[in-house]
Amino acid sequence: MKRKLLLIVLLTTISLSSYCQIEFEKGYFINNSNKKTECFIKNSDWYSNPTEFKYKLTQEGNVESADINSVIEFGIGDVTRFIKATVKVDYSSNNVNEMSASKSPEFIEETVFLKVLVAGDASLFIYKNANLTRFFYKRNDTKINPLIYKQYIFKNGFAHNNTYRQQLFVDLKCKELRESNFKSLNYQENDLVPLFIKYNSCKNANFLVYKKPKQKKDVLNFSLRPGICMSNLTISNPSIRHQDTDFGNSTNLRFGAEFEIILPFNNSKWRLLIEPTYQYLKSTKNTISSDIDNPFSYEATINYQSLEMPLGLRHCFFLNDKFLLFANLSYVVDFPFNSNINFTRIFDEKDSGELNIDSSNNLAFGIGLKYNEKYSIELRYQAKRNILGQYGVWNSNLHSTSVILSYKLF
Repeated sequence: MKRKLLLIVLLTTISLSSYCQIEFEKGYFINNSNKKTECFIKNSDWYSNPTEFKYKLTQEGNVESADINSVIEFGIGDVTRFIKATVKVDYSSNNVNEMSASKSPEFIEETVFLKVLVAGDASLFIYKNANLTRFFYKRNDTKINPLIYKQYIFKNGFAHNNTYRQQLFVDLKCKELRESNFKSLNYQENDLVPLFIKYNSCKNANFLVYKKPKQKKDVLNFSLRPGICMSNLTISNPSIRHQDTDFGNSTNLRFGAEFEIILPFNNSKWRLLIEPTYQYLKSTKNTISSDIDNPFSYEATINYQSLEMPLGLRHCFFLNDKFLLFANLSYVVDFPFNSNINFTRIFDEKDSGELNIDSSNNLAFGIGLKYNEKYSIELRYQAKRNILGQYGVWNSNLHSTSVILSYKLF
């Protein structure tokens, strides 16, 4: 029941926190009738180009939705701007198993929101989804055209259709741009944006570069994470049931260090975790055997220590400038050492046997609160772990709940 309650608290907290995050920023949208509405738009720092967005007319107002069917443009300051356009999108795959042998792009005409990277005499746009990145451009009031690039199978290897270089060489004529500026031009935002800036500057055109949202300077946080671990262990063996043992609840210390890698999108909300942790469980249980023919008292002692290596994903919910709530999901790889369970008869001191611990991996779920990205506290629940995996006849069930404190060193 306690485990179920913890899971309910975890899910409820995540659901509620999504409504109290400060992430609506001053912006606007223009509907199909060319009516401009000033509002506050939820800045999701979209990795893939969206088809809809959420907004509020005031910071205290209700959350509403708008989509590509009713909106022709929306933006947030000079950070983000999307425009609706019907364009030809090349959906050619770069996956080796699905790659085409044709040099020609595989266009599908679609109406999408294009993200504006540079707006001016020459404008640059980007369209992204989980599987592809495509760039588009236009000059003045001409229509938006795709910049053509395609990787394809050729003979025993790969070749590249780099038509985009010729397109830009022909259309972006300027005394400061030479053929060499285009020959080695990569099909990447970091190469294309400076080229469009240089062209607009050369033409003395008014232009605007839409900057990426400011990311947190640190991309790696390192923290010390001591805590207490409350464990419950039961072991059983159907063939010798008189040695079934419930070790009950035990409380021990744990010592860990966390490497938190901040991913460069979605406003630093997603993070990867690596958390090497030393943990131990020491407990003794005196039990009367269930052997009716030869009952005896025995002492079961567990000495279990290991290096855990949780590999996880964290999602953060920013409550304000100082506090954030987070939720973790981790896959815990366990490396036990010098660990065993001993059974000893109490009165005749006859050794009844020893079991070496060889544990399995398990999942861990956690929720916590951070202050100033420096201090945090986390409540973590680890699902069932079998610590007697090498013995086919023995069953074991180890659950644990931890309270973890954290202090960021850098």
